[in-house]
Amino acid sequence: MAKYDILFPFLGAGVGGSHIATFRLGKALNEQFGLRSVVLCVAGSRVAQEAVKYGLDAAGTGEPAVSRNNPLYDLTRVLRRTSLLRRLGGSDSIVHTNDIEATQSWGPCAKLAGMKLVYQHQSLNRNVLPNRITLAFPDAFIAVSDACLRNLSYVDQGKITKVHYCYSVAGVDRAAARRRVLSDCGAPEEAILLGFVGNFWNRKRPHFFLDAASVIAAREPRAYFLMFGRAGENTQEDLEAYARKIGVRERVRFMGFRSPPEENIAALDLLLAPAINEPFGLAPVESLLLGTPYVVTGDAGHLESAERWGGGLIAPKEASPAEFAETALSVLGGRVSPALTPARRAEIAAELSPRVQAETVLGIYRRLAPRA
Repeated sequence: MAKYDILFPFLGAGVGGSHIATFRLGKALNEQFGLRSVVLCVAGSRVAQEAVKYGLDAAGTGEPAVSRNNPLYDLTRVLRRTSLLRRLGGSDSIVHTNDIEATQSWGPCAKLAGMKLVYQHQSLNRNVLPNRITLAFPDAFIAVSDACLRNLSYVDQGKITKVHYCYSVAGVDRAAARRRVLSDCGAPEEAILLGFVGNFWNRKRPHFFLDAASVIAAREPRAYFLMFGRAGENTQEDLEAYARKIGVRERVRFMGFRSPPEENIAALDLLLAPAINEPFGLAPVESLLLGTPYVVTGDAGHLESAERWGGGLIAPKEASPAEFAETALSVLGGRVSPALTPARRAEIAAELSPRVQAETVLGIYRRLAPRA
């Protein structure tokens, strides 16, 4: 059977921004350089479905969908995982993991299979012994932001390369995206659409978003608030109940997980991203490339991208929901217009193009396995 050049293992069944970033990379590696990638995941999961949408193959691991495995369970799966890696890849194949949980489960197997391991660090993990042990396995590290670089202070710094995510918003029709979203959410044509884009994890602060929405709704009767994402530590039912409690439920629309994410952002008049401890964040950068202004909390990766490229406003990390809302209202009221010019957006799009990311990552692969 044909062998794959890159093997991307994942554990759970749900999809988030880091998955989309991986699938974009795999697609670019194939289109630009002819490398074949396979996503190892729970058979039939949303991860598998999304990988196929991006032109990648998916192979079932025969394992249940979990966020992190017990190390004892990992021991029982070593032989099967190693056999699967050898069956799908060759000695020059790269195993590329995208979170510390998959690295724990698949890193030792990659080494037993005689393959090089690249870990893409796109989270802010605790500096604890289990994580330090897990990160002794990778042959190379990719950090997606300065915040992620700092979070890897305890590994060999010579093995780390900073590589931003890639983005491609060419061909996105904002008017068509808006029409689809308006139709799906039942908002009137004259509605002002403000969005939350991300799964409902505590660090994304979905309750903070709703609190800010209640302030904006009291001042702007045309405002509707769209929440794109799926359950994390908070469920949709939790957030619906909270929106009802604070009196803003009638203006909030829960849109679920919709792919591709750039179509969701293209439909918005303003993106609100109140997350803290965000490793980098896809949504604000997609927003600035599309010409959709944004308001972010000035922390971690969101602060880095906003300061580097602009395109939106930064609310202080300590801002209250009312203060965050006031920043948003300054955009809605036309007092501030942070969106970038088309020429500047084109420059940033070239800097963050799939080809640029794929070239850099391919250089890392070839340092480890020259025939990759």
